[in-house]
Amino acid sequence: MNNDLLRPSSDPEIWKLCAAEMNGVMATIDFESARRLPSATLTERDAQTQRDLAIDAPRKLVGQMQQMQWGGNRTHFTYGQLDTEALVLLAERKLVSWQEIFNAKASFGKPDDLERIRTQALLSGATININSALAHASKPANMVAGLRFDGNYATTEYLFRQGADPNMDNNGVLFYTVVEQGRSDIGRLFAKFGQNGLLNVEMWVNKAKADRKIKLHEDLRKIHWEYGRYHVLDNETLQETKIFPDNGGSLKILFNFASRHVTEMLELPNPKQVIVKDYSFDDYGQQALESARAKMIDMGANPSGIDLPLRGKSVVPKPATFGLPGKPTTP
Repeated sequence: MNNDLLRPSSDPEIWKLCAAEMNGVMATIDFESARRLPSATLTERDAQTQRDLAIDAPRKLVGQMQQMQWGGNRTHFTYGQLDTEALVLLAERKLVSWQEIFNAKASFGKPDDLERIRTQALLSGATININSALAHASKPANMVAGLRFDGNYATTEYLFRQGADPNMDNNGVLFYTVVEQGRSDIGRLFAKFGQNGLLNVEMWVNKAKADRKIKLHEDLRKIHWEYGRYHVLDNETLQETKIFPDNGGSLKILFNFASRHVTEMLELPNPKQVIVKDYSFDDYGQQALESARAKMIDMGANPSGIDLPLRGKSVVPKPATFGLPGKPTTP
């Protein structure tokens, strides 16, 4: 490998060339020898010798990286480009940090990379902090002049599905920053996995409005409209809340798929009163029912009758048919 590429540099092309050459070195690893175990014909000492020789070249590269005192961004970028299996091997030998390579692949890898690293880390007795990786996966950032990370939707979704907290910073600043940096699609993931009070989307809508950030306010408003106003109470019940402007009250709509009923609660502040109306599914709008069911499924619920058509009041009755069961015929 060209050692000049390992010198400190702020040139993104140098970063890329260096990572590519390092991957070439990683490709020479004999993984079978690197994990050789003693046997009836091989002593532990000889097995250890084979294991050491198999990672000698990558071990020296990691040592050179540390000696050259690379900045954090370059190290993060480089690990993000390297072969995942090679990184796992280096972490097993304690040459690199499990968390560091996990964070790097959260930015530049795929969900399968994260799953592989996390599984092997647990087998090695190490702990991975998925919340720490969330910022690396979701937030766009300038790595160096001429090289920008734009966010990684797939790995962000993976982290949320593994239990990452959408309000990991206790006030939602990460969510706000992600949307402000132009990744409304990733922001929707925060809102989707932050329903039921885990993330206060409405608070950030109001902040953007107060700060006169028109585009940001519109993006956040759409995210709130899509996810923030919904709460999945259980597998059968969805609550949709519509807040009226100027403290005009609110309308809460409860869709219960087990009882096939909808309850509308109109809450008015002046005079303070609550008006409740109940409807059967047969008397409610079909499009509203289908949208509610789709939203519940999208947010992880499993409502009853998931494969059955919803017969709201907009459905036109079918003409009568005659014939054997399962074989209808028109008269």
